[in-house]
Amino acid sequence: MKLCWSLETIPELSHLTPEQRREAIRSSVSKVRRLWLVVWPLIMGILTGGFAFIATGVFVGTSRGPETAVGIGIGCAVVGVVVFHQYQFLRIRSMLRLQIMRELAGERLPACLRCHYDLRGSTESRCPECGAPVIVAGSEVQND
Repeated sequence: MKLCWSLETIPELSHLTPEQRREAIRSSVSKVRRLWLVVWPLIMGILTGGFAFIATGVFVGTSRGPETAVGIGIGCAVVGVVVFHQYQFLRIRSMLRLQIMRELAGERLPACLRCHYDLRGSTESRCPECGAPVIVAGSEVQND
């Protein structure tokens, strides 16, 4: 699975122009949620790093010096920020997928949800790239 770091790089929006992408994001993801995409991972990363720093001090003690606890704390903080950012990003991505499904009710999705292959010119019931069933928005999976 490809990790995305900004809202503009979400594969489900790849068939849109940059301006249409920004509008789709604005219409389905509130400003507060976009801000929370940055703030929440930072808070959780700091808490994770602080917990790791304290736990290292308690379990390892001072035998290896305070540098060890600080290094482990900072490392855990960085990992925490990345993990929680991706978690928030996946939540926002699922909201965008729902928005796309609502807007395209009754139409084929323009991209495969599994591999993100561009399906706009295809008339097949399966993705030519990965073989996943093509989804018609607002209905169940289209049968062969």
